[in-house]
Amino acid sequence: LESVAEWVFPLTSPSSDMPSDLAYERVTLAEEDPRRAWLEDYFQSSLKSHRLSYASDQWMPAPLIRVLKICEVRNGFINNNYQQELSRIAHSRHGHRQKVQDLEQAITLRTYLQGPKLNEALLFHGCRWETVFSILREGFDSRLGGTNFGSAFGIGTYFSTVASKADLYSQRWSDWEQRPESLAVPGELRCLVCARVALGEIF
Repeated sequence: LESVAEWVFPLTSPSSDMPSDLAYERVTLAEEDPRRAWLEDYFQSSLKSHRLSYASDQWMPAPLIRVLKICEVRNGFINNNYQQELSRIAHSRHGHRQKVQDLEQAITLRTYLQGPKLNEALLFHGCRWETVFSILREGFDSRLGGTNFGSAFGIGTYFSTVASKADLYSQRWSDWEQRPESLAVPGELRCLVCARVALGEIF
C-alpha cells in the first residue's frame, strides 16, 4: 500500500487560475475520489478510547464521528517550504531513514519517488478554529506549539496517527467566539487537519 499511496497522494500545487489574492486553494474531494474513501477509512479506523482527562483512571469509549467533508488544501508557499525541508533532511545523510514503527497504521508516502524514504506520512492534528485557518494560510509554526493546550513533551507541533487523540484538541464551531456569523455552519462541526509530515530520523 505504501507504493500506491505515493502515487495517490502527490504534493499538489494550486491550479493556474487561482486568484492571486488567495493564499490557498481548497478543493472538496468527490465521493468517488479514492483518496476520500482511503482518508475516511484511515480516520474511522483510528478512533480509540481515551482517558477522561490527563492522568485519569476513567476511560471513555471510542467516539462516534461522522465525516461530512474532506478537502484538499493546495498552497504553493507551504509546498515550497516543505520541499526545502525535505531536501535538507535528505542531504543530512545518505540513504533511507530507519522506519518508524508507530507509522505502521498511518498512510505513509514519499514525495520524491526516486529519492530516499524520509518517514513521510499523513498524520492528524487538532486545534482551534483560528489556528486551522492560520495553518491553511501559512503552515505549521513549531515555535507556537503548546500555546493553547500545553506542551507535555516540549515546544513543537504535535501530530498523531490516532484521529480521536487529535480530535481532543479541536473546537466546536459554536465555541469559536470570532466565528463569522454570516456563515451557516452547524454548531457541532469540528475540523481536523490531516497533514503531510516528514519525520526524518527518529532518535
